[in-house]
Amino acid sequence: MELGQSRDAVVAQHGRATEENHSKNTATYRRDGWKVDLQYRDDVACKITFSRVGELSDAEIQSILSQNAGGMEWHEEEGSAVKRTWQRTDFATAECKRLHPASITFLQTPPRAEQPVQQALVEGTPSSAVAVNSPAVYALEPKENITPPIRAPDYVAAAVNFVQRYPLVFAIPAVLLLIVSLVRRKPKTTVAATPARRVVTPRPINDAMAVGKSMLPGDLEQSDFDLLVGELYRRQGYEVQISGGIGSDGGSDLCLRKNDEVVLVQCRQWGNWKVSAPSVQEFIETLQGSADRGIFVTTGEYTDEARLLTRGRPIELVDGKDLNKMIKEVAKPGEDLCDLGSWLDAFASSVTVVEPKCPFCQERMTLKRGLQGKAFWSCQTFPRCAGKRDGRVELLQKLPGFSAT
Repeated sequence: MELGQSRDAVVAQHGRATEENHSKNTATYRRDGWKVDLQYRDDVACKITFSRVGELSDAEIQSILSQNAGGMEWHEEEGSAVKRTWQRTDFATAECKRLHPASITFLQTPPRAEQPVQQALVEGTPSSAVAVNSPAVYALEPKENITPPIRAPDYVAAAVNFVQRYPLVFAIPAVLLLIVSLVRRKPKTTVAATPARRVVTPRPINDAMAVGKSMLPGDLEQSDFDLLVGELYRRQGYEVQISGGIGSDGGSDLCLRKNDEVVLVQCRQWGNWKVSAPSVQEFIETLQGSADRGIFVTTGEYTDEARLLTRGRPIELVDGKDLNKMIKEVAKPGEDLCDLGSWLDAFASSVTVVEPKCPFCQERMTLKRGLQGKAFWSCQTFPRCAGKRDGRVELLQKLPGFSAT
């Protein structure tokens, strides 16, 4: 459940609410010890509160924030000694208690309030049946936007009169200044324009990579971690399908195909944090009827409850130790797979890049460019839905007609 999601989308994805209050436009879902309270405005979720019995761990808070990223990023604010606050790129906010949090609340930024129309008491025309001093003589009418004339001070009028009478006093110095500026001006050197290139050079992941230092999977950004996992399975003989937009599509980040088998992969770069049961449960629901089996990959570990959920199910859990072992098995001698620039071109030329889905309404998205030329995906139903996702520039160069500039 995410901010900006329509009531119909929530019902289609999670079923009917456990409790509903139509007069207050609220709904409550209860599942596996969790409680989710939603408040709608114009049938769009504008406020969501996730809570459960007991204290929320930092890993669970990060998991809920990641689920409500909507293709954007959360930044934790300074907050206070009592509360922790986050702000998303589109100014949505999240808030929970700093000590022993039992819930976290997400709030969509409300629209700007309209300015009230100014009114003024205007004297009306007295009727014959009403006394002149009666209150009925006065009526409320909109105040006209009339700007009173501004009288210039006397010294301003005197200055204008002086310029009109003696124009040469000001014209001659102005001409001299213009001549001096033209003499001192240096001719500009014309630089030949560099032709636009269609091939995008992969960017350094961060400063550590730029200076040649070895990196670990936990040092990568989430979007680059998805590419690393895709490369690992590509080298194992899988056909890799990846979204052209940053962020997961319907609970999965990669789709693998091999010997008529379809495998969905969920990637979570959470450092040393543990993946909890709700994240794995959501992935299990995604797999139903969509793939033959699933793989959940993280740089950290899994809680006992999360591992218990996968027993008897076609789901493989890959933790940080398994991931490092996999990297050693497929890497060439002396190769650092965390250096994406060493293999990204080969990866981009062999994988299938698909159009992403809108994080809010799950509709198709259209590739557009911002004012500064940056590629991004916009929901095709815009402006009805304002869903937006950043584009994977390293892979979008494969799409027909795409130019990196």
